[in-house]
Amino acid sequence: MVGEFFLRSFVSVLWLWPVLLVVAASVWRTEVLIGRVLSGQAELKSSVEQARQEAARAYDLASEKSFVAWDVKRVGDDRIRVVNVGRDEARSVTVTASNSDGVAEQTVSSVPASRGEDDRTPGVAVELAGSGSGEVRVEITWRSPLGRWTTERQILH
Repeated sequence: MVGEFFLRSFVSVLWLWPVLLVVAASVWRTEVLIGRVLSGQAELKSSVEQARQEAARAYDLASEKSFVAWDVKRVGDDRIRVVNVGRDEARSVTVTASNSDGVAEQTVSSVPASRGEDDRTPGVAVELAGSGSGEVRVEITWRSPLGRWTTERQILH
């Protein structure tokens, strides 16, 4: 009787161990897949957050209300003065003036909006090579407060 019980138990184990192995493999595979899904969800969440931030920045740039305008004047024969007559500060301003005698360039970190019409208003002055008479091409490149780069070109006669 006892021997028969052990024999049946042994046969049952021989028949059931493949089933137990399949169950264990399924549990392990499920754990691996859950780990991959959670990893993918974290990566997706990060990508969605990055896309949201980029969309918000694009919206800010598209709806930017920054206003920078330039008054370009000759000051004597060999100088050009550029003044920001807009309402906002311009950053990383580069003024390039060229005539038949050569090219002159001046870069400043920022040009605030003017508050008056006098010569003490902050601006950018460029010394031209030679006499500076004749046609002068002026190119102004600046960055708005939100980071948009803009270039404006003028010709002085």
